[in-house]
Amino acid sequence: MQHNFLLFFCLFLGGLLSAQIPYVYDQENSGVECDAPPLPDPENLTNYPLLPDPFAFSDGSGRVEDFADWECRRNEIGAEIAAYEIGPKPAAPADITATYTNDTLRVAITENGETLTLTSRVTMPEGDGPFPVVIGMNNATGSLPGELFDGVIQIPFRHNQVVTYSQTSDRVPGDPYYRLYPELTEVGNYSAWAWGVSRLLDGIEIVQEALNADLDHVAVTGCSYAGKMALFSGAYDERIALTIVQESGGGGINAWRVSETIGNVEKIDNTNYSWFMRSMQTNFAGQPGLLPHDHHELMAMVLPRALLVLGNPDYEWLGDESGYVASRAVEEVYRTFGIEDRFGFSFRADHPHCQLPAESYPEVQAFVDKFLFEDGDADTNVRYHEFYGTNYRRWIADWAAPADPNAPVVALTGPEDGGVYETPATLTFTASVQDADNNMAAVLFMNNNDTLSVDSLAPYEFVWETGTVGTYRVYATAVDSAGLIGYSNEVSVTLRAPVAAVYRTAEVPTVDGVTDEIWSNDSILAFEATNELVGTDIAADDLSGTIRMIWDADNLYFLAEIIDDTLVNDSPNTYEDDNVELYFDVDNSKGANYDDNDVQLSFAWNDGTTIGTIPGDFDTEGIVYAVSDTDFGYLVEGMIPWTVLGGTPSDSMMVGFDFMINDDDLGGGRDGKLSWNATADQAWTNPGLFGTVMLVGTSMLSDVMTLDGRTITAFPNPTSDRLNIRGIDTTFDYEVFDAGGRLQARGTASQAIATDRLATGVYFLRIRVDGEALQTRFVKR
Repeated sequence: MQHNFLLFFCLFLGGLLSAQIPYVYDQENSGVECDAPPLPDPENLTNYPLLPDPFAFSDGSGRVEDFADWECRRNEIGAEIAAYEIGPKPAAPADITATYTNDTLRVAITENGETLTLTSRVTMPEGDGPFPVVIGMNNATGSLPGELFDGVIQIPFRHNQVVTYSQTSDRVPGDPYYRLYPELTEVGNYSAWAWGVSRLLDGIEIVQEALNADLDHVAVTGCSYAGKMALFSGAYDERIALTIVQESGGGGINAWRVSETIGNVEKIDNTNYSWFMRSMQTNFAGQPGLLPHDHHELMAMVLPRALLVLGNPDYEWLGDESGYVASRAVEEVYRTFGIEDRFGFSFRADHPHCQLPAESYPEVQAFVDKFLFEDGDADTNVRYHEFYGTNYRRWIADWAAPADPNAPVVALTGPEDGGVYETPATLTFTASVQDADNNMAAVLFMNNNDTLSVDSLAPYEFVWETGTVGTYRVYATAVDSAGLIGYSNEVSVTLRAPVAAVYRTAEVPTVDGVTDEIWSNDSILAFEATNELVGTDIAADDLSGTIRMIWDADNLYFLAEIIDDTLVNDSPNTYEDDNVELYFDVDNSKGANYDDNDVQLSFAWNDGTTIGTIPGDFDTEGIVYAVSDTDFGYLVEGMIPWTVLGGTPSDSMMVGFDFMINDDDLGGGRDGKLSWNATADQAWTNPGLFGTVMLVGTSMLSDVMTLDGRTITAFPNPTSDRLNIRGIDTTFDYEVFDAGGRLQARGTASQAIATDRLATGVYFLRIRVDGEALQTRFVKR
């Protein structure tokens, strides 16, 4: 990390000269001559889970050494966002004219023989001027009170004059923007709208004298989706001195990577694709770590100009925790250049959406006074939030400056980082703390923003007894009595359901979408999809389902029973419609990427005999399946040859597996997704998220087993509360091991062994009697 300290030392010295860093520029993009960065195809990008280093050049050639390097780095970020999120923003056409008459500004932009006209009603202040200018998205001052811009020319940007708000990122026939640029077949509206704001500013420059406008002091502002509009406009046009982003949510200030780890918030796979290119969803949904950038860098594009971020944590969908983390990240960039007074954030609750709370009036006024009126006494040290449990530093630790030297230093030990455990599990985490002032208050053990435990006395320890499947990123937050906070390293643990049994069969079902009698056998375990991957609080009648499987030497057979109240098939992508997904890793290697033994098979409702696959060229020859409607949804019955899956079945063979179902109720894209094992919608690219099933060679029709030739039986098998033992007349010692060989129970028994405390899964029973050890296998339901 030495290079980081050298960088920050050099930039600290540069910060002494921060007064020489400009507040604004006189051109739209002063770095237009900078070299373009490499823009690999999405499949060639590297997945980086944390927030990327905003100082690192895209080609790996080094990092920003001083402010003179920032302009080209800023252009690299802009090029990446354009390439992977919103599409290109065309340069200003040569033919732009403007008039200002009767309080109305008209700007005409002509390109390719077509003309687009922007019309705005101007609100002029009283006085001699020249006056600063605020461009509000759809309203004169956006959603901010007009009195905060007293003495400022107020000009609305009417976005439908460029492109119409719609539900698709494909161009809308007849929209003026696409008449000028017919070659833009796919572009996000935020690229077009940012272009429109720049063209409106071009027009203001043309009639500057008539307006008596001070073009060194221009602001933009907007709220919600218009807050994103303001952010993209301020990021891509350096003539804008102040950008105020109000409650922008996902796709605005929020970092895509952070949002992916939070619940019901706007993410890449559920944002509005009238705003972004549809290809962003196809390429990055569920894996935002592939993006070479994130939105802390979109905000950093505003630098060195002023930026104020306003949030509203009461509205879950806005995902302000993600916005807070991204704000802390961009704060590091401003601080590095010694201009942190040009950036502020305020996440205040207890007010309606897009209505500025009273407490924020002076915060906004300070930024207006300082950056539109050059009031050097205005206090722009705006840093309000209530996300004290959020470990924002873990997202930026690879490149950010060190924390406060007086803050507690905390290290977390416990289970192995990246360890995988079967539920139920007991995990112990221990935090060691050093505090320079020796005034520790408490240690909080956290998972994302959720507090798992609080310990106020050393030694600081948390014993976690849990049966909930999922991946958890546990860290410790140490707080001293002065309010200084230290954050520990992160320990990732994954809790999986125990290995489940799939029985061999001598009877082969007919694959016709009709439930054969064989499927009603109680010994066949039903794998239920209960983990919500897309959507929240999904009702059982809206989407639920189970799958049952059996096998023989040639094939794996399955029956999926899906409850779905609305059946839809209208997309070229199977995952956007009602469908069943089966995942297999026949050698159970579960690597980070798909190999020759890994596959996702998709069987969609009302999709003929088409089988969707990942990888796309996977050979499905020999797979037979049938889909039929039911009163509550649909059935999918199928037969998959082992030759297709690339393995040879055998008794006790472990197979990586998962079962998922997608739901589309409204058309145009999925509304919900459930899984049996995975807790994140990334199994389509990461087999490590699969669960495990064991092939059991014993016939599923038998619930009595003979041990080593002795007439000792264990039944019922599968069992729930107790396993009966017959053929032993005395007490006996026993041990129960899970499929991974870990001891789960031991004791002395007679006639029966209690199994009620065992989790669902496959177990091995060892009985010791008369000096002889006997072993069998059973399944706990």
